[in-house]
Amino acid sequence: MDTFPTIAEIARHCKVSTYTVSLALRNSTRVAASTRQRVQKEAHELGYRPNPLINALMASVRNRRNRPTGDVLGFIVSREKAMHPGQLDHQARMFKGASKRAQEFGYRAEIIRLSSVAGRGNRLQQVLDARGIHGVIIAPVSGHDFKINLDWSRLACVTIGYSFSEVPVHRVTHNHFRSMRMVLDNCDARGWKRPGILLSQHALEAVDQGFLAGYLTGIYGRHHGIPVPPLLYADDTFSRQTLLDWMKKHRVDAVISLRHDTHDWLVAAGYKIGHDIGLIMLDCNETDEEISGINQRQSDIGAAAIELLANTMQNSEYGIPKLPRIVGLDGIWHEGRTLPVREKSPAQKHPKDS
Repeated sequence: MDTFPTIAEIARHCKVSTYTVSLALRNSTRVAASTRQRVQKEAHELGYRPNPLINALMASVRNRRNRPTGDVLGFIVSREKAMHPGQLDHQARMFKGASKRAQEFGYRAEIIRLSSVAGRGNRLQQVLDARGIHGVIIAPVSGHDFKINLDWSRLACVTIGYSFSEVPVHRVTHNHFRSMRMVLDNCDARGWKRPGILLSQHALEAVDQGFLAGYLTGIYGRHHGIPVPPLLYADDTFSRQTLLDWMKKHRVDAVISLRHDTHDWLVAAGYKIGHDIGLIMLDCNETDEEISGINQRQSDIGAAAIELLANTMQNSEYGIPKLPRIVGLDGIWHEGRTLPVREKSPAQKHPKDS
């Protein structure tokens, strides 16, 4: 059976201490860059492989001591302006989960806003270097053409969602396809037979078409057709009247949406939500008792991103990965009051837009 060299053996081979080898394999800035590179190169040539059980044990020890190691992980936020109400709340939930999980691994997660470095990648790289940050999580960005231009060879990186695509990196995401099937199952079981979905072009890209694919395949499987075509729109051209016209034309009885202003628009148009019209939000806040829909578990997604990043760093896998991994988390149904069991054969009401 093959045997792998120990840290002590690597230390003797490199003529340094075991402590230096341990730090170098974690890419710590407490070791000179030239020494880090030499130790990592020699360890690789000797066939060193980290022991995941030992890594887990050491993480547990650090947690019991409740003493941070000083290693900082960057949580990079690029988008600070909401495109519609409620859109950015999920980033706060992601960071909350990431921060808690980072502490459990002996790290400290810190938000780094691109606005603080004028959006320039070279300035951001200087900030990361100055603070000894070698592991970063990139929160959802504004679009597929977004670029940070970092020195990826010096970083371990995980992104959340599908919006960031500058380079192929590991990513953690919500399982949008399966959540949409859950939405349609709940609509069907509760008597809402003509659900319709509205999605922006940005949302389509950010979720890699997952919501749309789940909707089209789920609806087609039930009706052998698409009785309510999805309402797809550009963010700068959408209006309440566009929504109402689509609902009336296709006799929509339940609206599936990511927009947190959809509820207020329907109420302003005269709909009694939960009676005249059902409403399902695709990203519910777990503390909201009113809205029915999907809890994407954003906090758990942030925690999973930390786990993937920590594992990557413990294995000294810096740079663009040869085999990027995708970790998908299923959402859970959030029970509210906007999608109750429907009365039998209700008359479809479409109040006039005042």
